[in-house]
Amino acid sequence: MTKKSKNVKALDVLLAGDVITQSEYDRFVKRHNKAEAKAAEQLLVVGLSQEVQAFVTPGVQYKISDLVKEVMFIQAPCHGYKETADERKFRDGVAKPRMIKALELLNAEVHGSGAQTRYSIGEVEAAVIETVETEEVQTEES
Repeated sequence: MTKKSKNVKALDVLLAGDVITQSEYDRFVKRHNKAEAKAAEQLLVVGLSQEVQAFVTPGVQYKISDLVKEVMFIQAPCHGYKETADERKFRDGVAKPRMIKALELLNAEVHGSGAQTRYSIGEVEAAVIETVETEEVQTEES
């Protein structure tokens, strides 16, 4: 049994007191549950974005399937894994969209489109090239 929030308990009181109808109660509870689920999903995405940021190398382009594999530990057929229909459904319907939201949260750059889409975060810092100044030695010839 799940613990009811204060809002749902208040709705229970209103329903018991015949202040609201059962259909109104159902609608409010559904709206409340949706909002809680959305907040929980956002927390998962924020946590995932932190893991992605720790994994990626700035300036390197990654395929979404590689990020899902390395950060979420979910393999795809392109990695030589034979997945079931339920695994494919989860990977395509939950894992990939969650990863894309995490990348959007990190302001990742998108390169290409479709199956060729690559994502990168940050830019590679160019190495600083220092010029070495040499003094010309002039010899006197007499």
